[in-house]
Amino acid sequence: MSIVVRRRPVRNPTLATTTDLLPRVLRDMLRWDPFRGMAPSWITPEPATFSPAFEVEETQDRLLFKAELPGVQDKDVEVRLRGNRLTISGKRELERAVEHDAYYTYERSSRTFMRAFTLPAGIDGAHAQAALEQGVLTVVVPKVVHLDG
Repeated sequence: MSIVVRRRPVRNPTLATTTDLLPRVLRDMLRWDPFRGMAPSWITPEPATFSPAFEVEETQDRLLFKAELPGVQDKDVEVRLRGNRLTISGKRELERAVEHDAYYTYERSSRTFMRAFTLPAGIDGAHAQAALEQGVLTVVVPKVVHLDG
């Protein structure tokens, strides 16, 4: 069996006339922004979400998840375990700005995040624990202990 590929004939660039090149050159010049790389970060829009990096460690008796969540309060984090799906979500609220202070740049903003992990079989979800201390979230999911006897 063969594969049939149809290709259009390639135009010879040496035969291009000035009427073909002029619109293309003008279009490229109109799209070019000489100041794009110089714009400060507060002008360029930032996404309203962020994805914190997680460390995931598996031992014989547990799964351990750790994430750095600076500026996130304990009340703003939700850890949910349904079946073998661990979902961690939260938000970092914008600090209250003082009205009489002058800000030259204010790059901090409210952010939300959500991460989901599929856990292996044999976990004990009823005894899972989560704690947020000094900006570090720690989630411990124990495994079911099998006693061979």
